[in-house]
Amino acid sequence: MFSISDICAEAHLAVLSGPDAGVCLPPGPFGLSHGLSDPDLALAHGVWTWDADRNTGTLLLSHQAGVTRQLFQARPQLGPLLSLFRFSRRLYPGRSYQIRVGTRFASGNTIWQVRLRPGSGAIPAPQIEAERTTKIGKSWRLFALLPLLFSFTLLLRLTGWGGVETLRWLPALGGIMVLLLSYWVWRGKQKLPVLDPAQLLAAATLRCRGGAPPKSGEAAVSAWLSDGWVRRRPQLKDSGLPQVLTVTAGETICLTGPSALPAMRWWAAQLLLRRQSRHITDSSGTWELNRPSTFPENGGSAPTLRQIRLLSAKEAETAPPCQADEVLLVCAERTSQAPWDCNLISTAPPAVGSANWWRQLMKPTASSGLQQSNLALERNGWMTKPRSIAQNWQKNHPGLSTEVGAQCGDSAPSYWLDLAASGPHALVAGTSGSGKSEALLTWLGTLCTRHSPTQLSLILIDYKGGATFNRLAGLPHTMGVLTDLDTELTVRALAGISLELKRREQVFASRGLSDYDSWLAAKTDSDEILPRLLIAVDEFRELAQHAPAQMESLIRLASQGRSLGMHLILATQRPAGAVDSTIRANCPLRVALRVTDSADSYDVLGDGSAATLETKPGNAIVQAEQSTAIRFDYLPKTDLDQLVKACQIAAKSVGRTGCRVQTPWTEPLPETLTQDHPALLSYQQSTPVSLPLGLYDAGPSEPAQVFGIDPGTIVTAGGGNTWQQELTESLLASAHRANWETIRVGPDLNGPHDFDWHDPNWLQTVHAEQCLDSTASGRLMILEAADQWLKYANFTPGQIAAEATFRSIRQSQTSLLIIGDSAVFTAASQNQADLLLAPAALDPISASRLGLSPTTSTRTRPRPFSGLIIREGQAQTFTLTRPKPLAREESSPARF
Repeated sequence: MFSISDICAEAHLAVLSGPDAGVCLPPGPFGLSHGLSDPDLALAHGVWTWDADRNTGTLLLSHQAGVTRQLFQARPQLGPLLSLFRFSRRLYPGRSYQIRVGTRFASGNTIWQVRLRPGSGAIPAPQIEAERTTKIGKSWRLFALLPLLFSFTLLLRLTGWGGVETLRWLPALGGIMVLLLSYWVWRGKQKLPVLDPAQLLAAATLRCRGGAPPKSGEAAVSAWLSDGWVRRRPQLKDSGLPQVLTVTAGETICLTGPSALPAMRWWAAQLLLRRQSRHITDSSGTWELNRPSTFPENGGSAPTLRQIRLLSAKEAETAPPCQADEVLLVCAERTSQAPWDCNLISTAPPAVGSANWWRQLMKPTASSGLQQSNLALERNGWMTKPRSIAQNWQKNHPGLSTEVGAQCGDSAPSYWLDLAASGPHALVAGTSGSGKSEALLTWLGTLCTRHSPTQLSLILIDYKGGATFNRLAGLPHTMGVLTDLDTELTVRALAGISLELKRREQVFASRGLSDYDSWLAAKTDSDEILPRLLIAVDEFRELAQHAPAQMESLIRLASQGRSLGMHLILATQRPAGAVDSTIRANCPLRVALRVTDSADSYDVLGDGSAATLETKPGNAIVQAEQSTAIRFDYLPKTDLDQLVKACQIAAKSVGRTGCRVQTPWTEPLPETLTQDHPALLSYQQSTPVSLPLGLYDAGPSEPAQVFGIDPGTIVTAGGGNTWQQELTESLLASAHRANWETIRVGPDLNGPHDFDWHDPNWLQTVHAEQCLDSTASGRLMILEAADQWLKYANFTPGQIAAEATFRSIRQSQTSLLIIGDSAVFTAASQNQADLLLAPAALDPISASRLGLSPTTSTRTRPRPFSGLIIREGQAQTFTLTRPKPLAREESSPARF
């Protein structure tokens, strides 16, 4: 946005309507990067110049400008009928066009008009009655004669005078009568413009304030509440909306409706320009006219009002009462929210002026202590409108640009960040209380209103317990919110991100593409959805401490992310010692909010400027192409919730565009696995001869797989007593459900269907009896305390050797579970086993016996009914089914 002193040029562009209504632009470039907020405009929409000698200008549109049209309307001098018609022509990008005073052109939702600097700073006071008596010409006299003329013609025909020829004039007279009636109605509806926000802003640039000094003792003030216009004749539809508001000092007025705040600002600004009030105060501070610094102080008598206070209905509940030398204006959504002591409650007319107009016209006083306000949604009301968001998504904005706040200074232009162009990665630093988390929410939330879920996906890592990013979990762009409350899921997600990086490399290589921009240019509707992937981390230092083994994947992403459409935003209080040098070298975009000392500022920016920032949250230094001091917009929780909800509705309305893209990682194993799990049921139906035991983790990007045992399978399992008991209970319950017959062999077992492995003939007895139930689907033998049996069998005379026992059981098509403590993992048991099972928390000795690294343990506190499957020196986690309590008659599986 431009400073008000820049508008003192001979001519300016006035925004008549749109998101920036009331803003005035001096000659030069204009677009989103220059403070405008219409999402339909380009960052650099065009450039216009003005030749004061010729009183003409030139308009040049950039190649990124969308559809722009010049609007024409016939001048009233050409006749009342021609003035009804409006015309337009298209202005093409890359071409220059001549413009004159009064030329209007439109693009997106914005209409501009070329205007000259006004001759004086006087703004008209409301005089509705005088304006309504404006003569509309002498057409009413002709209209009054038409019935007489028509009656005279009809009288001639009825009396026989004039003959048939007289009737030929009747249709013509009727047509003239209809045309004049239409013109009379249209002319009465026309607005007579008196004052608009752009005129008020232009008047504020002049040295002389408009209007006479207030009279001594004058206590009433009056100004336009709607934009300054009157109709030639009053209309019924205007009767419910006040045009002028007259207030006596000491009164409290409440305006209701969505446009209450803009109407209150518009009304108060007129009084400031006419010297009827000193300043305006609201919850964020004290405001005064943003006049050029060269203007002298105003003399004369004191203004009528000391100040005008603008409050919301909630703020008015605890605010002090209205004083005798001020006016209190309260904005409320509904009439029921109005304060009890209001002198007047009225519905606000349609909004006049925009948030950008207010920022261009006003400035905070030196002693106001202005706090952050919700300027993002105030400037861009479309951010909470699902239809506007859906339309914005369909424009396919390039890069990752979005408006995040305003530059510091008197002009306070909007500031845009483009992570793709200035990044591809960003480093954000700020001490506690600097507004770092709120800045991240603003940045990510506004990004999602400009880019659809198929253009941008978010992975949010919040190592403050999810306090920040949980508010964005409902966005259709969000793949997941990872917190320090579940470090295992975070590790899994980071591993999945690393696999996604490799997959994108393969996709681009198979198509012969070099980078993500080439992919966007070459993709077709049949190609897979491949959005930009943005990983945002709040408190990166904590992540680096909790998952040090996964930092390598982030380092690789930082190095290769630009060409693959993958981006990082890393936020931490102190980057020193936490951010790797490789990551730091690939983060050219630096955002430093207030830091505690200059050393931290030098570490991020290379200078000490961030240590000297004001203590107000949101103030920051952005280092991209150049260092810029900005103030991040603040999104309150209620407005952020509205933004998230609007994105959800927009995603549903656009069909395929609103579909969530599949996450790079799959869901981890369930905490509790029951026998009714769909994967287990499907496995049992497809392989009825197998006995399903549980699910194992096939990798971060693969779904969980079922593992089981076939007839003749040998499983060796070693662990603590509790883990052995859980494994045995799970296998017995699974065997019972699958109608498998079970055999238990252990020391000192004396049950009618148990066998004691101290008996040298126990194996021959099992084979000799051949008592397998003919209705059973299979047989499972559980060899308990196998670590002791291995020593007993190999060193006791008369016992069959372990390897011979295993071969004999396998040949009988009996599945065998060899279970004991970690000593069970001998060469014989491992060589004969098809599966090796171990607890999730392995001690170093057990890990070495299995050929694993001593750090293989995945959990410090393993959950019940879980463990590791060891295959070819690789460990995979698994979860066993939890047995259900059986009825008394089903308390044990069938045995012999």
